[in-house]
Amino acid sequence: RAATFTAGVSQRKFFRSRKAADIQMSSLSGNVDKVVASDKSLLLIGGAGQLGSNVLTGFRQAGYAIFSVDRRESTEADATLVLRSGADWVEESKEAVELLDSNLHEAKFNAVINVAGGWAGGNIADPSIFEVCTSMWKVSVESSVFAGHVASKFLSENGLVVFTGSAAAVSGTPGMVGYGLSKAAVHQLVASLGSPSSGLPAGSCVVGIVPIVLDTPSNRAGDPSGNYDNWTPLSDVTNLLLSWTTDSKQRPASGSLVKIVTENKKTSFIPL
Repeated sequence: RAATFTAGVSQRKFFRSRKAADIQMSSLSGNVDKVVASDKSLLLIGGAGQLGSNVLTGFRQAGYAIFSVDRRESTEADATLVLRSGADWVEESKEAVELLDSNLHEAKFNAVINVAGGWAGGNIADPSIFEVCTSMWKVSVESSVFAGHVASKFLSENGLVVFTGSAAAVSGTPGMVGYGLSKAAVHQLVASLGSPSSGLPAGSCVVGIVPIVLDTPSNRAGDPSGNYDNWTPLSDVTNLLLSWTTDSKQRPASGSLVKIVTENKKTSFIPL
């Protein structure tokens, strides 16, 4: 199944449109004051997803206060911004940023990490190619631009920003054109934000992780006969992100991609 070769993190669409009658306002809940006061904090985009939940747990165990942004509340996060407005991306994103501005004030995060994502297949002849490309753009690129903009406002100096790309999108993806296009755009965003004059705080490090296959329940359900020894455990990704956040000396060069490869239950991290 083609999906097993993706870096699929969450099968939910992060930003999506709905009919006007269904539009609701985004909402914020939890202990925001704890996050603001903490000297160890993480802003996590996609915190209620499969990888997001694992990252959240790992960082909490390491003493970080977590602010999650997602389509549903994360019960493990200290505070959550639930996006429900259903408006177009511009309106929805601006509303979310205003909520963050009015509640976080001068808060600064050690890291901003985006693990929101999704997958869809189809080659260029697929009748649904237009819908697929639009959907993949929303779920990967729009969430990443949102994460980057939020980092420009709330990341601490010398902080870390991480985006989720895909090893498959480093080269051609003829059987999943929309997915490949969107992930390649995320890779380009990593390079742009890792460059001087990107708009991020001084000393920021921007990295893109590019897994091959993550070992998630949804990926296993989609490929029950897969070779799971070559699928990356979520805890390996979490430990990598935690090491980069806590020790700047462990970070790769800003603007780079790091391929995550698991073979025979052993995971390696390869700068591209």
